[in-house]
Amino acid sequence: MIENKKIFWEKAPEKIYTVKELFVLFEQDKTLSQLRPYSHVIIYIEDEQYCFNLTLICYRQAKKVSKRSNKNVLFISSSIIAGADAFAFSVIQYVLFEKQKGLKILQKLQSAMKYIANSAQVKGFPSTGNLNEARNFLDNFIAELQHQVKIYQRHYSGISTNSAKKFVSTLTSLLSIHSNVDKNTLKIGIESIRVNSNEVIHSEALSNEELSKHFNFYTTMFRQLAKIILDECSFPQKLSLPEQDFWLIGDSFIDTKLNYNHDSSPRFIKGFDYSNGKPKDRAELLAEGYSWIQSSDILRKYKHSLQQANEDKSIIKRRIATLACNAYFMHFLTLTGMNDSVASRLKFNHSYEIKPESIHFKVIKYRAGNKKVSFSIQSEFIEDFKLYLKLREKLLTKYNSSLSTLFIKSVVYKVTSPDTDGTTTSKIRKLMKTLTGNAIGGTSRQLRVTKGVWVRSKYGEIVSAYSLQHNVGTSIKSYTSQTEEKTIDELTNYFDKLNTKVINRKDSAIDITEVGGCSDKYNPSNRNNTGIPSNCIENEGCLFCDKYRIHADEIDIRKLLSLKYVIEQSRSLSKSIEQFNQFFAPVLERIDELLHLLKNADPALEKQILRIKSEVFDYGKLTPYWIRKIELLDALGVF
Repeated sequence: MIENKKIFWEKAPEKIYTVKELFVLFEQDKTLSQLRPYSHVIIYIEDEQYCFNLTLICYRQAKKVSKRSNKNVLFISSSIIAGADAFAFSVIQYVLFEKQKGLKILQKLQSAMKYIANSAQVKGFPSTGNLNEARNFLDNFIAELQHQVKIYQRHYSGISTNSAKKFVSTLTSLLSIHSNVDKNTLKIGIESIRVNSNEVIHSEALSNEELSKHFNFYTTMFRQLAKIILDECSFPQKLSLPEQDFWLIGDSFIDTKLNYNHDSSPRFIKGFDYSNGKPKDRAELLAEGYSWIQSSDILRKYKHSLQQANEDKSIIKRRIATLACNAYFMHFLTLTGMNDSVASRLKFNHSYEIKPESIHFKVIKYRAGNKKVSFSIQSEFIEDFKLYLKLREKLLTKYNSSLSTLFIKSVVYKVTSPDTDGTTTSKIRKLMKTLTGNAIGGTSRQLRVTKGVWVRSKYGEIVSAYSLQHNVGTSIKSYTSQTEEKTIDELTNYFDKLNTKVINRKDSAIDITEVGGCSDKYNPSNRNNTGIPSNCIENEGCLFCDKYRIHADEIDIRKLLSLKYVIEQSRSLSKSIEQFNQFFAPVLERIDELLHLLKNADPALEKQILRIKSEVFDYGKLTPYWIRKIELLDALGVF
């Protein structure tokens, strides 16, 4: 015990229970009697990585031993607030009910409970099951918040009407449980707080120039530093960013464009020529005016600095590992538009899968902690995600650490998880400003807004909604309940919609189509009895017409592979794989046959075909016509 002015501070017991454990105990005993006193319970909210210590709200005099942890708390037992223990039990029930619905509760509880506890300081919490006391407590709480609203100044004092309304909602839910009445009965005759829309400051999207600068900076930094770490490169190393170059040596990051005072800059290593990227020799140092003894000392210090940098777990290696992980975090937020706090809490499981989500995006899915996790990344940046996973695995192994979260905050003597309070982006931006001297990029909210605006303008509303993981109603969700005849009609209608007018190529007798060319347009004839109609209407029918022509070039190869991609992506429209094969197996076989003919005619095309196939199937680089047409799959809810 710690004695302070004859008041005895006691250390609160660490009675930590996970939400999962509380669910089990609650099923066995609805009163949770074995947890008493409830006022000393610490609820560990696993999916939000937060410990909620009820001692802090049940005692007038209670304080944390460390600002970073809610586990260790000191309190004065005589300062318990009247009715606090019973109210703590209601808080536990509230947590269980909310988590049973799959809801996040950290933000609701963290801020609201501070005001709720303050409101109970004088008269205490209402008695269990007493509706009148609960209503009076709610009414007084709203009156106190109204004062905070009146003195509201963003970042300085008071609270916004939006925050106040949320706090009232949280307390109403708690009191509904505590007094055993529904919320509407509890609120009768009580005027709540109305949101003032003028308080809301909307985040503005970054301009194209700002977005480009932000994304190029973090992506370039991540790729270069990840390669240095994974390849275990020796120092010195040059880090080339879009507008600045740095030399990584010793424990220093030296901007090659800045003129450092050799004598005053503690980071400047005199034995290294930063302009040419090589160590200096004695002759150069002597020519700069250093004495023989001074030059010997400089060369010795440079050699020592280089030796330290190349040690297995040197300071600079830990620093660039931290920078690489931070840079990918910002890269990830830019691509996904995810909130800072949500991304920081993402768990990871190596048993992940990457599937097409729309023509320009792929979705990464896995399960972590019995929970499904998914996010969308543009196809061309999937390789960066895989590179980050390699980096993450190497760092965890190298520093003998285990980590449940996807992202890494820092690498010191062990690997740590990012903060989950939504400040990770801000801290990274401050770190980068310290490094470069300039503020780089936007906040996570700006990135989310920018993501939506950019994707919507580039790819359309549906793809934007998919990429931001918003719910978008689609006219058709599933075809599994329809009859086989109707499904066949839908498949036929689907390809009917993939037609357009052909564009004639100048000074050529061959008409250009979306799958190649035609030597005699509107005069079709069937190549063989495949059952696929050659009627100058369906593009896939052209492949079976004897007037069909294909050029042995990249354009027509990409057309064929684009058609194949679209057909493959439409599999889910079929009622069964047999039905799909019945209609489209001949088309897929014909495409493969044509590509094989091209390779036989010119073996040099084989590498080109493989490259284009990878671009189409891995990165979604289809021809413009097929890019537009595959949006029909999005509208049909295929992805």
